[in-house]
Amino acid sequence: MIDLANSGDATVRMTYARSQLLKVSSLSFYNVPVIGWMAKDAVHGSEEAKYFFIFNIAVLFGVLVYAFGYPFVITFALFGTACGLVGLVILTGSDAFAKERPAASVPQARPGRKYQAPQRRAA
Repeated sequence: MIDLANSGDATVRMTYARSQLLKVSSLSFYNVPVIGWMAKDAVHGSEEAKYFFIFNIAVLFGVLVYAFGYPFVITFALFGTACGLVGLVILTGSDAFAKERPAASVPQARPGRKYQAPQRRAA
């Protein structure tokens, strides 16, 4: 068995550390009263638990709209917009942060041929 925690490769060690952090944070989130318990039941529970969780989130959203009104809807929409923009930046900006960038390819003119501008006819 490969010991990932003591591997010599830094990338493997970072991946292992991230996976362990994700495992610990998800287990600790499951211990949060009510919300964590519902999330744990939705992930590890019966098949219907997922639908109950979605229904509970929808009811919670409705109660918050009833309690706070239009400002809550606007705040929720702005938060969703920010999440969408961050997601687009993460998806499209990954090439900007690549460690090894390919050299830019510049098209070269073929040898022996010169560019000739199109001739205009005299009117």
